[in-house]
Amino acid sequence: MERVDICVRNPQTHFDSKNNKFMTYEIAVTAKSTCFALPFSTIRRQFLEFKWLRKQLRSDYPYINAPNLPPNLYFSDKYDPSCIAHRMKGLERFLEECIQIKNYRSDTTFHLFLQSDLPLPKLKEQNEGKCDPNFMELVWKQGGKTQPIAPDFWEQFENGAEGKLTP
Repeated sequence: MERVDICVRNPQTHFDSKNNKFMTYEIAVTAKSTCFALPFSTIRRQFLEFKWLRKQLRSDYPYINAPNLPPNLYFSDKYDPSCIAHRMKGLERFLEECIQIKNYRSDTTFHLFLQSDLPLPKLKEQNEGKCDPNFMELVWKQGGKTQPIAPDFWEQFENGAEGKLTP
């Protein structure tokens, strides 16, 4: 039986190099489905990455009504625990509704968003067809992880490591 469970959990507050505050959410996927490369994965994403994904899915599939994301929190304290909980539920609902759409289930960018820690610039490159055809195989061989396993992943890949990446 095909089944995919998605959980958005473990919010974390971060600060960028300019000391701007932002939140990431862990996405845990358990997939008993031939559609998914990994049976289990956890990655972190920011809300702005969810916004990019929705925009990309709408662009790639204009004839499909994309599920809604939770609203932006302009007038609320977006770091208030109740706001965070509400946002996590909305993000989880968004992903669960996306999984129900056949075109999205088979979309490479959607899978990379859910099961790899590729940063947004690399997701964009992949979506535009600008990445080396072998790069996805390497990402999946690394369990969807590029950052913690091999910090110089992209350097090794661009120098022709061809599946021999070292941690």
